[in-house]
Amino acid sequence: MTSSKISDNNNIPYRRRLKAKLAITSLFKFSLVDVYTQIMKAAYSLVTIVLILVAGFVGYYVAKNNLTPEVITQTKTTEAPKAQTIFTTQTATIQGTISKVDGNKLSVTNLKQENGQFTVSDKVVIYKFRSGSTQASASSDLKTIETGQQVLLNLELANGAYQVVSISYLPTAR
Repeated sequence: MTSSKISDNNNIPYRRRLKAKLAITSLFKFSLVDVYTQIMKAAYSLVTIVLILVAGFVGYYVAKNNLTPEVITQTKTTEAPKAQTIFTTQTATIQGTISKVDGNKLSVTNLKQENGQFTVSDKVVIYKFRSGSTQASASSDLKTIETGQQVLLNLELANGAYQVVSISYLPTAR
């Protein structure tokens, strides 16, 4: 029996230590993983706050020093583009109506209701369909230009500006 008392006596301090350890762990009901998780959440929150502050300071600095980018506005013009040197000629086509004739200047409205003014070339050819005919007759007399009818204008770039070289009146449906 003495040997069992000795072994029981040896276990008493171990049991006390185990009970003390359990009591301490129950007071702090979290593990190292929980501690790490809480530290990482705090770090993410801190990083978020720092980034917001940095963005605020940068925005304040840009606004204070008026470093906003310039807005480039584009205006729509009817000015003809410049000729490129590689081409012999450059041509354009407009389908629409002639709204006004002023000497050798034509005011034209295309199918998208955009307006433009063009000079008529000295070599202009005007094609008109006669009633009942399927062939167009050609003329170069500017007095035969009619307004308000559907036309197809062919333009050619000469001296940096487009000039009307042919006017084709489209046949009307019967």
